[in-house]
Amino acid sequence: MKEEMMKRLILLLTAMSLVLIWAAAANPAEKINLRFGIDYPEPSSLYQFLIKPILDEIEQKSNGRIAITRYLGGILGKGPENYDMAKTGKVDFTSHATGYTPGRYPMCDVLSLPGAFENNLTSQEVALAVYDRILYKEFPDTHSLSFHQAQLFYVYTVDKPIRVMEDFKGLKIRTAGGFVTDALKALGAAPVPVSLGELYTSLQTGVINGVVLGPSAFPGFKLQEVLRHCTRFKFGTTTHVFTMNTNAWGKIPADLRPVIEQAVRKWGVLQMAMWQKDDAFVTKTLSDRGGSTYTLPSAEEARWIASLKPIVTKWLAGLKGKGLPADELMTVVREETKKRNVSFPY
Repeated sequence: MKEEMMKRLILLLTAMSLVLIWAAAANPAEKINLRFGIDYPEPSSLYQFLIKPILDEIEQKSNGRIAITRYLGGILGKGPENYDMAKTGKVDFTSHATGYTPGRYPMCDVLSLPGAFENNLTSQEVALAVYDRILYKEFPDTHSLSFHQAQLFYVYTVDKPIRVMEDFKGLKIRTAGGFVTDALKALGAAPVPVSLGELYTSLQTGVINGVVLGPSAFPGFKLQEVLRHCTRFKFGTTTHVFTMNTNAWGKIPADLRPVIEQAVRKWGVLQMAMWQKDDAFVTKTLSDRGGSTYTLPSAEEARWIASLKPIVTKWLAGLKGKGLPADELMTVVREETKKRNVSFPY
């Protein structure tokens, strides 16, 4: 009797094991295929040093459960369309520069104010903290994963170095729009809109005398061949939101969500490393060509910022006119900068 019961028990355990093995084989860990779209081409430093490491980390740390198809060079849409591609599900996630669509995210402009932020990791921490407290409200129709500042803009000139505000008089300086345009006017220059593709020729032929932009634009467009002087005044930056289609995020298993979030939040660290590398290259190249890199003395910088404060006052009034919480926004920024001992002049 005991032998018969033992045989039955063994048969039962064997059957249960087979059922479990079959179930595991029939329902392997689901593989998630995500589509990422961006306007950066594959050879660009913005893809190679910023986007690629993040996407690679997501795939690697998911242990192969996440595969990412990468649509680069704007093949699914141009830069200003990035956010809406994620919103509508044309892609599952993307990084969108808020400066691509002026006026759409008006409160985010607080992190682009001229004269306000240095290009360092502490400023990136401020950006994330302000986003987590209030700026997330500007992106209600996607699931935003991270928020960060792009490179800081300086002013570069062909022949005439800028040392004091009066040196701007008579200069035509390229602007990409936004606060930079207003700042150049306030400082005495004539802002001229010129596309990146036309910059080299415009500088070479004297259509413009200088540019306001970040150093990473130099190598790809060979601007070091036509520019000679840099003045290190913080002309601002643009901000980026790394965001995902809401439905796509809902399908991500709970254990994989931190993998995506942690990888994406490294953008600021990668951005600073790329900026430092390119800034060192530009500084050396300008020096080799007999040019200069100049940092404003604190008293002169204060003069420039004083001339820009009416721009900020007007911008805040515009926010209030739209019913947006301008006072709360400035309170949050002041609290987060003070917490990290970051100077904020407004």
